[in-house]
Amino acid sequence: MKVGQSKNPSTAAGKTKRKALVGFLLGAVVVLTLLKVGFDLYNASQKRALEDRARRTVSLQAQKKQQGAVATPEHFQDLLKELQREKQRISAKEVELAKKEAFVKSLDATLQARANELIALEQRLVALSLEAQRTKDERIEKLSGVYENMDPEQAARAIEEMDPNLAVAILLRVRKREAGRILGAMDPQKASKISQDLIRLEGDSASSNQAP
Repeated sequence: MKVGQSKNPSTAAGKTKRKALVGFLLGAVVVLTLLKVGFDLYNASQKRALEDRARRTVSLQAQKKQQGAVATPEHFQDLLKELQREKQRISAKEVELAKKEAFVKSLDATLQARANELIALEQRLVALSLEAQRTKDERIEKLSGVYENMDPEQAARAIEEMDPNLAVAILLRVRKREAGRILGAMDPQKASKISQDLIRLEGDSASSNQAP
């Protein structure tokens, strides 16, 4: 009877890359949110400042009138010019705020497009990782069948020369009885190391199966 599946050493690296992509996405969202909040606060403060300035101008002119200032044509012209200048200042500020708002919207669209690209890339990486793991599992499954039917001594010599992780993955899929014979024919030191890895992985697999 065959035991649990081996763990892919590249899985951790793939997860790390995906976590990095997700972290970048979250960072972009935070930056965008802070920019929008900052722009809204700045926009509101500028509008309040313009409104306060306009009110002060009108109030000052009203105070002059109440204090007995003579309403001459020149006085009305000066008032009209001041109001026109104030209107121009307000218009200039509104144009400036509109440009900043357009910039924030453009940045928002750019970040959203980038976020969509990163999401698509992450999905592609996940699909490629799963496909690579599936291909590797199929290859290991075939190799385990070959070594399971080989003479234990021949299998032992071949397994001794291969990568230890691959050796463990193959022996995990070989029947325990045949795996024991192969390990018994191997170099004692290498067999001991592989046996420890097998025991550890089998323990991890049992713990995962018992987890709720």
